[in-house]
Amino acid sequence: MLAKSAVMIALVYAVLSLLLCFVIVVSPSLIVSVADIFQTAGAKYISASLDMTMGVIFFIAAPAAKFKLTFKIFSPIMFLAGIFYFLLPTDNWAAYIDFWFIDSLLLLRIFGGGFGILFCGFIIYAAIPGNSEVDEAST
Repeated sequence: MLAKSAVMIALVYAVLSLLLCFVIVVSPSLIVSVADIFQTAGAKYISASLDMTMGVIFFIAAPAAKFKLTFKIFSPIMFLAGIFYFLLPTDNWAAYIDFWFIDSLLLLRIFGGGFGILFCGFIIYAAIPGNSEVDEAST
């Protein structure tokens, strides 16, 4: 039951991330206009907390996902990224945001948009259980 709830949370996270990736592709200027908000220490801690939380949720969701190994591999990566954000000085965090959101719009569109759309689409596909697993769960 907990794993299925975690899968639903992972699906919502992936769908929201997918929508954000579409916004990056269509209108990167919108993302650039809010880049200043992301450069603060508070935003760094929110990003770190979100990554760590989603790392735990992906680990809990792994048994109910279609590609269990993908979730088991991706969850510690997200969790460790969150720890890295906590340890990163705020000045370096601001420079990181500057690089991705302001200085490199082409890279933002390629990685944040193109790769992000493919990756989020894969996570959505990987999270949805197969028909045989749904049939077994309903009986």
